Amino acid sequence: MRSNRTYLNYTYLKIVITAITLILLLTLPPLTHTTATTEPQVEWEKTFGGRGDDRGFSVQQTSDGGYIIVGVTNSYGAGGADVYLIKVDANGNMQWSRTFGGPGPDRGFSVQQTSDGGYIIVGWTASYGAGGADVYLIKVDANGNMQWSRTFGGGRDDWGSSVQQTSDGGYIIVGSTESFGAGGYDVYLIKVDANGNMQWSKTFGGGRDDWGSSVQQTSDGGYIIVGVTNSYGAGGADVYLIKLGLRTIPTTTVTVTVTTTVTRPITTTYTTTTTATRVTTTTDTKTTTVTETQTTTQTQTTTAISTTTTTSTVTTTVVSPTTTTYTTTTTARDTTTVTQTVPTVYTITKTETVHITSPLTTTITSPYTTTTTQTIPATITTTLHKTETQTLTTTATMPTIITVKEIITVKEATYIPTATTTIERPLFSEETIALGITIALITVSTLIGLWLRRR
Repeated sequence: MRSNRTYLNYTYLKIVITAITLILLLTLPPLTHTTATTEPQVEWEKTFGGRGDDRGFSVQQTSDGGYIIVGVTNSYGAGGADVYLIKVDANGNMQWSRTFGGPGPDRGFSVQQTSDGGYIIVGWTASYGAGGADVYLIKVDANGNMQWSRTFGGGRDDWGSSVQQTSDGGYIIVGSTESFGAGGYDVYLIKVDANGNMQWSKTFGGGRDDWGSSVQQTSDGGYIIVGVTNSYGAGGADVYLIKLGLRTIPTTTVTVTVTTTVTRPITTTYTTTTTATRVTTTTDTKTTTVTETQTTTQTQTTTAISTTTTTSTVTTTVVSPTTTTYTTTTTARDTTTVTQTVPTVYTITKTETVHITSPLTTTITSPYTTTTTQTIPATITTTLHKTETQTLTTTATMPTIITVKEIITVKEATYIPTATTTIERPLFSEETIALGITIALITVSTLIGLWLRRR
């Protein structure tokens, strides 16, 4: 009886464990995942153009949620075919459109919004350039107004198929060239700066026709190009993928000693000090007039035979020279010596008496004046004593040596493109967990059954 009960308990336990296992298997995800996808539905459709042929070749969503389109139009523009740029809002309603080109055919193949909110366009032009068709690069502002345009190429046909703004603010262009390269058409890669000035260009391909269709800058700073090649591959035309990478750069440290000579000026100044002592000797010339006055009084008395007495008085003025020296001292170290001769006047009176016996008395007065002029020379003598003092300052050149150490990093270029694919998976998948639970339940049920049998 006890063994039957044990058997029933064991059977009941197995049924319970099997039911739990089935419930777990039904509730856990199946081993094979199927992801439900919703088929996209058309939200809206728009057309743009006129009576002529108009085509769009490139579109990109813009930062405002709208879209920018570039292509070619034969309905509008300057004539022939022109680059056709269209801006629409998020619902596809046209906000504005622009055309670019000249009288010849011109086409736009690629457009991208730039970091300043404007747009960069590339295509080809037969209206401008060196001849034939040339790569046509156009930069416009946020409203589609042209800021500048550039053409690149030679005398034959060249065109641009794709353009992208690069991390340095410039642009990378890919297309095809018949003017340069190995022969036929070759892939044409052009790098320009932010103003559209060419920095470098490269061609890729062989002796047959090869085209570049799209280019992008890669995370390592290089570029990835895709196009078509007839020069290489299995035959006919093949997909042509080209990777341009940055060079692997071993760093070499070079210490450079720079010697700089600095000239220090020393100025020599000559200072001349002149001390002048001026000695002036002045001799004054004066004219002295000596006047000699002589008065003669004659008294003659004649009385028959009488005696006449004549009295003569002579007054003589005599000039006697006397020398007087005047010394005058003035400022500015000038000394003046003046020598002057001043006459001294002497008056001499002489009286003479003459007795004449005569019967007649006669008085005769005979005045006379004698004038004597004497010239005394005046001499001025100036003596200049000059003393010079010189102060010497010398100009010299003194070299100063400055040593500067610079560390220069030399980079050696080697193209080594690498591609790494990383797939992240959880440690245990849902399927593994479900299987593990199932095995655990079966194991537990088996152990319990063995335990019940022993009892």
